[in-house]
Amino acid sequence: ASDVYKRQRQSSTNFDSSAGQEELKIENMKLKKKVEVLEQEVEGLGKTVDSQKAGAGKLFGFISGRNVEGEQKSQANFSFMQKLVNQLTETITEREISIQSQKEINKQLGTRVQQLEKDLAKYSNQK
Repeated sequence: ASDVYKRQRQSSTNFDSSAGQEELKIENMKLKKKVEVLEQEVEGLGKTVDSQKAGAGKLFGFISGRNVEGEQKSQANFSFMQKLVNQLTETITEREISIQSQKEINKQLGTRVQQLEKDLAKYSNQK
């Protein structure tokens, strides 16, 4: 009986090792596919970085004034933006002054309403 047990155990061990090898092969294939995908992603990211570097170089050239036409456009844009900032500043200042005036008027009206209420209370009590 013990010989039968030993043979069954050896055959199951052989089966387990061959099944384990199959599992390892499958996992190895999956890992290789993942590596390929990651390599493709790295390559794509490298291309993106290269294109961004090229774009940054163009931007740096534009900013540094290497492009005369671009510099003229930049100056025109700056002039336009400066005018816009000045107009917005004036508008904000005018609104702040208007709000301050409105607050003062509201205080005066509130004081006047309180005075009129006191006067009305006096006349009501006198009757």
